[in-house]
Amino acid sequence: MIHRDPDDQGPAVPIRPARRRIWTRVLVVVLVVVAMTLRGAAVLWTDFLWFSSVDRSSVWRTILFNRIGLVVVAGILAVAFIAINLFLAERLSPRLTVASIEGARDEMVERFQMMAEAYATRIYVGVALFFGLLMGLGASGLWQDFLLFQNSQSFGVPDPVFANDVGFYVFRLPFWRDLFQFGFQLVVWTTFLTAALHYLNGGIVVQQDVRRISSGVKVHLSVLLAIVALLKAWGYRLDQYDLLFSNRGAVLGATYT
Repeated sequence: MIHRDPDDQGPAVPIRPARRRIWTRVLVVVLVVVAMTLRGAAVLWTDFLWFSSVDRSSVWRTILFNRIGLVVVAGILAVAFIAINLFLAERLSPRLTVASIEGARDEMVERFQMMAEAYATRIYVGVALFFGLLMGLGASGLWQDFLLFQNSQSFGVPDPVFANDVGFYVFRLPFWRDLFQFGFQLVVWTTFLTAALHYLNGGIVVQQDVRRISSGVKVHLSVLLAIVALLKAWGYRLDQYDLLFSNRGAVLGATYT
């Protein structure tokens, strides 16, 4: 595309259309997704051939359906949680332009606010879908712990420290750890994304001479940080069971302190 000013007698200057750059980036993303999909399909097909060769196709189907189910459930939960917080951040932010605050000016924030006026919903949904997809795909690897949890059994033997049945440590504890890690990662990522959006919307202003956080932003981020703290406390609660498997000290397992 050539753009020439009618009053300018100089040579024409070629300008690359912004739309072409956008489509180039989209094409790159599509190619990466296709490459990852083909690799996963190859592994899936290889597993199917192996299970079929030993007459265990039902096992392959069980693994496949559980992995798909975990991706769908975890992805939906992640997308919903992230999207709710992003739209809540949009509602709570004062939408102040940085230039309107005396002594504060941030070119990146101003550009985002100009762009987000027309595409805010698409941006938030896209961000939620992207991170939700990552969280969902990560959850697919938890299928074995999920199946153990789903088919948990009691051994009838309690441990001498916490009085839990031994089956708890074999079948249920691994999946509880997976849930903790998933929830903790989700809330931490959401907190970072929400804080960034509050900053871009003007709810958080951090400049050389200006420090400002609106009251709604404080409440929102405080709630998210409180959830992080509660999840961390749950993680410490789960960590205490590691005492039974500790290899520190003279013997394996829990000892005195």
